[in-house]
Amino acid sequence: MKTIENEYMTSAEMARVLHIRQDTVSRLAREGKIPAEKIAKTWLIPRSFIEEMAKNYEGRRGRPRMKRKYTRRMQV
Repeated sequence: MKTIENEYMTSAEMARVLHIRQDTVSRLAREGKIPAEKIAKTWLIPRSFIEEMAKNYEGRRGRPRMKRKYTRRMQV
């Protein structure tokens, strides 16, 4: 028997599984980067998506490093 508890997880539960902040999960859902449905004030994410993402997810803090364009200081 399928129920909402078996099919979906909240953003707080997803954050706990992936060890990230709940605000990050909510932002990703709001921007449409993860499949989610908002019911009342709660984001619901399909459990199958979270389980698949948890297998490959490697958390890193901050922005990706960018390679510098110029290695020498510019002379004025």
